[in-house]
Amino acid sequence: MRKASTPKQAKTRRAARKKTQHGYAEFVKVVNRIGPKRISIADVKAQMSEKTAGAYVDRVSAYEEFCELASSRGFPLQLTVLKAYATFRLCDVSPGMVAFDFGALRSVASFAGNLKLSAPDMSALLMKARKAVGPARPRGLKGIPALLACVPNLTAAQRREYGEFVRLRLQTVDSATVYACRYQAFERFCRAKHLRALPTNGTALAAFIVFRKKSVTPRTIRLDLCAIRLVHEIAGFDDPVTDERMHELITGVTRSQAPGRWYPITADELKRTVASLKDKFIFECRDHCLLLLLFAAGLISRTARLIDRSLITFEPDGSMILPTQDPKRPQIRVRPGNHKSTCPVRATKNWLDVIGRESGPLFPAWDPRGAWTNRPMSVAKIFISVRERCRRVGIAADRLCARSLRQGFMIAASKHANPAQVADYVGLSSVSALEHHTGRLASNNVMDGRKQRAINKRRWAKRIPAGGVG
Repeated sequence: MRKASTPKQAKTRRAARKKTQHGYAEFVKVVNRIGPKRISIADVKAQMSEKTAGAYVDRVSAYEEFCELASSRGFPLQLTVLKAYATFRLCDVSPGMVAFDFGALRSVASFAGNLKLSAPDMSALLMKARKAVGPARPRGLKGIPALLACVPNLTAAQRREYGEFVRLRLQTVDSATVYACRYQAFERFCRAKHLRALPTNGTALAAFIVFRKKSVTPRTIRLDLCAIRLVHEIAGFDDPVTDERMHELITGVTRSQAPGRWYPITADELKRTVASLKDKFIFECRDHCLLLLLFAAGLISRTARLIDRSLITFEPDGSMILPTQDPKRPQIRVRPGNHKSTCPVRATKNWLDVIGRESGPLFPAWDPRGAWTNRPMSVAKIFISVRERCRRVGIAADRLCARSLRQGFMIAASKHANPAQVADYVGLSSVSALEHHTGRLASNNVMDGRKQRAINKRRWAKRIPAGGVG
């Protein structure tokens, strides 16, 4: 008898079926696109299952993305391109996965009628790539071990010494994990372009910056550069970003790219969103409290997820004191709202009646087996919850995030209060910082979020610099 599956396993199987239900059709499209021969679905059905066809399509897509990155021609298959692809993939996956990729490429090329390489040739090529890459890097590492794994040939004593250095430098384990991921992305790029990653040079960094600016914001590029500089410092090499020409390139990329700003959520949009939530459902009760606290307290996701519910106190005047781990705002006083549906204090009390007042995060993570855990809700889950609740009431959520509620609060508060008081309440250093976060709305006290959103659209469309609107 088949064992009952958990909701998470059932969801994974449904996603896999949905992904592969059109495997034959997609496989035929790929073959007819790259080869002189024309095939039909009946030809593929006789050779493989639909699940295998869908998996082969995914591997071919990854190979074509690599070829585009390396400025190489993917089909017909060539030994030099395949060797570079194998070296690129062996940094992250096992040799068995690379062999599966080669099998997918051979199958597609065979159906397309342009297969010129034999299976023994590709196997020998894979063995050479394994020798060139060297011993595999341990997978599944997080935090400081993941960052130290980016530096080769470290002794145990050096790992302890540099581990303490990184701990004091980055403060949190999550930051070390992010730095490791960012440096590994740079390392993969260098392997694809046949460049040296450690120690690197200005040519490799310039090519990486130009490549990254097509898809990410300048802030993310600066994070990549911080990770590269830290790894070079640990390895004992010179800082590769000190060159004056490199600073000019970074400044030029920052100026030529549109500002990566999120849209604010206005007070009216928040009222529409919370009006659709019914507190009798447990997740809607949680999101009701989450949305109102992000707005009324001007919180960011990292601060909201770490609030301890046992330390929340309610004052006789109806206000609420939220304890946070933010050194700039160790305690936040949240005042009650004028209406029941938009009162953050009332929503917090309702949520505490559901979740309990014992020690633990105010917004705990949900176990798929049907229980709350002691772990805080992730930043990604908060992001998804905010977007999904806004989307359900007809609000365009493509450029919304949890920070949009904080921006909406700062815009609304700046209309009726002194900007200096608003900046102090949300933990900003000055009024100019408040104007930067709200899209330069704190000083005029006239525009609302909708008007500023239209201005931002025109600015991004015309690539107008941030200093003026036209």
